[in-house]
Order: sequence, then C-alpha cells, then structure tokens
Amino acid sequence: MTSLKREKNLKYFDNAATGFPKSKKVINEITNALLKCGNPGRSGHEYSVYASEVLYSARDTIAKFFSTNPENVILCPSSTYALNMAIKGLYKDNSNIIISDLEHNSVLRPAKATGKTIIFCTDVEDDEKTLSEFRKSLTTNTSIAVVTHASNVCGRILPVEEMAKICRKNGTLFILDASQTAGYLPINLSDSDIDVVCIPGHKGFYGPMGTGALIVNPKSNLNFKTIIEGGAGMMSIEETMPKHLPERLEAGTCGVHDFAGLDIAIKECVFDKGYDFQKYIFTVNSLKKISKIKIYGYSEKNSNKYVPVILFNAEGISSDEFSEILKNRGFCVRSGFHCSPLAHLKFKTGDFGAVRISIGKKNTFRECEELIYAINTILK
Repeated sequence: MTSLKREKNLKYFDNAATGFPKSKKVINEITNALLKCGNPGRSGHEYSVYASEVLYSARDTIAKFFSTNPENVILCPSSTYALNMAIKGLYKDNSNIIISDLEHNSVLRPAKATGKTIIFCTDVEDDEKTLSEFRKSLTTNTSIAVVTHASNVCGRILPVEEMAKICRKNGTLFILDASQTAGYLPINLSDSDIDVVCIPGHKGFYGPMGTGALIVNPKSNLNFKTIIEGGAGMMSIEETMPKHLPERLEAGTCGVHDFAGLDIAIKECVFDKGYDFQKYIFTVNSLKKISKIKIYGYSEKNSNKYVPVILFNAEGISSDEFSEILKNRGFCVRSGFHCSPLAHLKFKTGDFGAVRISIGKKNTFRECEELIYAINTILK
C-alpha cells in the first residue's frame, strides 16, 4: 500500500468525484458507530437496537431533506446502485427508456442493459430546445425517463422539473440522477412531479463513500421489481422479499457506521450557492482569458445554471499530461472521460478527453486564484 503524505498546501479540485475533506464530526460519528453497532433489525439486544436507531435517524434525516416519508428512503451503497435499482426495478417489458446525451455511465449502462434506449439532445444555450427534444423523444411506450440534474462533465443544470411535468402527463415515470446536485441544490419532492431521486452521500453532502439513497416521491405509487434478494431483518419465513418499502429493496447488511456519518453530514449541510457561484464564475472567467485554453459546454448567458464544474483542454497538451503537471504543482483535478462518454462525444473533446475542475464548498477563493496562476504559468 502506498503511503500518502497529506501536504498542507495540496489543493483539492476533484469534488465532482467525491467531496473532500470530510469533517471531523463525520469521522467521529463513523468511529462511534463502529464501536457501538451490532447488526440492525436482526436481534433484540442493545447493540442491534442501537444500530437500528442509527439507520432510522439517517433515513429520517434524508427524508426531511428531500420532503418525503422515511419509508420512502431506500439506503444504498451508492447512487450507481440506486440508479440500477430504479431503472431495472421500474422498467416495463418491451417499453423504451429515454436518457439525455449528458448521462453518466451509471445511467447509460443500466439503461442499455435493460431495454431500448432513446437518447435526446440537450442544448446548453437554450432550455426550450432541450425541452423540445425531450418531448420529441417521448412516446406512449416510454416507461421511464432518466435524466441527470446537472452534468458531471460540464456542470450544466437541466430543466428537470419541467421534464418531470411532461412525463407525468405522458404516464412516464421520471427518475432524477442528483449525483452532482444533492447537497448543492434543494430538491423538494412534496412539490415536484419527479418520481424517484437517486443520490450519493459522499459528494455534495461530504459524507462517507459507500453511502447513497433511492428516494421516492410520497405522491408516487410505485411497484419495484427486485434486483437483489436476501435477508431483510423481517418476514424471514417468507421465500420472497417483502412487498413494502424500504425493506423490499434493502437486502443484506448495510454499512451502518457509514450511514451514521452521512446522517451528521446532511445535518451539517448548508446551501450557500452565492459563495460557491462566485468562486465558480471567477475561475471560469479567468480561464476564458487564457488564449491556450478551450472550455467545453459552457454558456455565458446561462452561467447561473451550472454547478461548479469546468471542463477544458490546454492547447497542445493532453488532458492526462496537463492533470499530471497540475498534480506536481499541488493541485488535484481529473482528466479523461469522467465515465460520461456521451458528453465527451457531444462536446468533441478528442481522443484523450479533457481536464475537469470541480470546485467544492470547502475550496477558498485563494485556492482558486492559485489554481489560475498555476495554469497561466504552465502555459506561458
């Protein structure tokens, strides 16, 4: 195992991959749960009961955050897991699925593996054009639509509430991938036509990796097929999974300690879009001034419709090489295709993908300034 020396001047700009660093409260809560938790829902002794209380608290915290009921929160190891459960569990045989051309592989791959998949085109310059393309893709045979709230590649926020309304009128279920927005943008399911939201716990919430959730709108009456079966801590004499949520979709033992950490992480979550937006605008505007930089997927007139993710390439330098140069100067960014081949094809980033800067809540203006200075210095 390679030892990591955490240098004080290391600047982390890879928050679209995972929010970092995690708070001391989150770490302490995980440690506390490891010391006190048995297996939840399996026994009547105090260690098992305490573990059940930890999970219920996390479930209740998530439910309140997204304005639904605790029983509508299915705890998962990741948003990828949640998306697979939603897509495969709600798909109707011989129907079609529609997704956008900005989707992550956690949507593209399960959709392709499940049924006929129709990909509609988004337009970063015009939401009305995006909605028009979305409408054209819908048919009476579309059982589900799965759309990212914001692209993990370029950060563009899509008009998902409008899409959900269109789906409701069409009799199509709408699944939202909130991997890049959970913890950054409010999502109120009690006042929405979105049927299912899939989230990670470790990105915008700064919770531990290995946590996520499938969250069901309290107004939606959904019947999930199961994709994993096993012990649910109840009705053990039955040969099939329980019919009701959340137990129907929660087979096996989850990482109780990690959900203890997620619980406190969500309780710590504060929306401060103004400050995050200022850091983003400063960084993207500074990059635009560098002649050898090409930015992908950015619309200046819609600059307020982005999460703080920037995709770019430097003239004459591959994304991997540029990322390595930045790493050697103390900056953590990501290169390549970011598990989103459709988006890179759309933006024509080339054979080597592009560099992604993803600014987090814990980045400072000073760090953004230092990053821009480093990029300027490299390209002189």
